[in-house]
Amino acid sequence: MIGVMEVTAVLVGVLIAVGGYIKAKLDNLKEQEKIKIKTEQETLNSLYKPEKTNEGEKRNAIIIVGIGGCGKTTLINKLFDERANSRIPTHTFQRYSSYSEEYNSIKYNYHIADYKGQNIGSLITNLLDEQKQPNSPLTLVAINSIIFMVDVAKPSDPEAVAGVANPTNFSNEWHERVRKHIREWSPTALDAIFGLVTKDSLKCVCLFINKQDLLPNINIDDIRQEYKELIKNIRERSESVGIELKILYGSALEDWKLLELKNYLRKNSVLGYYNQNNASK
Repeated sequence: MIGVMEVTAVLVGVLIAVGGYIKAKLDNLKEQEKIKIKTEQETLNSLYKPEKTNEGEKRNAIIIVGIGGCGKTTLINKLFDERANSRIPTHTFQRYSSYSEEYNSIKYNYHIADYKGQNIGSLITNLLDEQKQPNSPLTLVAINSIIFMVDVAKPSDPEAVAGVANPTNFSNEWHERVRKHIREWSPTALDAIFGLVTKDSLKCVCLFINKQDLLPNINIDDIRQEYKELIKNIRERSESVGIELKILYGSALEDWKLLELKNYLRKNSVLGYYNQNNASK
C-alpha cells in the first residue's frame, strides 16, 4: 500500500507542476500583452510622427490652401521648377509633391500638399484623412508652413487675357472675386486651420495674392485695401502663435516673386526628424 508520505509527495509534485504551468502561461500572456502594447504604441507613433530624414537635412512641410482656380497647383509647379515628384490625385489630394534641393551646402526637403475641394469643409476633411497615413510628412504635428492662396481674377475670366484687362467691365468683377475669398476665409474657417496645426511646428504663414499681372490698371494699394479684412484676420492669428505674416502681391508666374517665397521657406525650414524621430530646430 502507498503510504501517506508517498501520496503527499505526489500531490506536492503535481501542485508544483501545475503552478509552474500556470506561471509559464501568465508570463506568456504578459509578454504577449507587452508586445501588443508596443505594437499599438509604434502604430500611434507612426501616425503622429513624420518620416525620418538624414541627420543635418532640413525639412518644410507646406499646405497650400485656397478656393478652386486661384493658382495653387501653378504655384507648386513653378516654385519647384516643375520637378516635383507628383503622384496620381486621390480623394485626399489635388496634388502632392516631395522635392529636395541643395542650397548653401544644406539639403532641403519640401513636402507640399494642395488640397482638393472648393471649400473649407472639404479641406479639413482631407487634412484629417491624411493623419491616418503612417509617417505622413503632412502629419499635423509637423506642418511648418501655411500658404493662403487668393487671387483677383476668376480662372477663365474673358476680361483677363494676356495681361490686358478692361477696367470698365472688369472693375466690379475683381471686387466680387475678392469678396468670394473673404467669405470663404471667415474667422471661423481661419480658426479651424490654425487650430489643427501645432504651435511648435508652425514657422511660416504666407498670404499670396495672385494674378495681379492680369490687372495692369489696378495698383497694389487698391488690392491691399480690398483684402484689408482678410489680412487683418490672418495676421491676428499668425501673430498669436508668434509668427509674422508674410504677404506677397504678384503672380505665381513671376520668377522674382517665387524666389522671394522660396527664400522665405528656406529661412524657416527646420532640421528634420532623425535617429529616434527626435526633432531639433
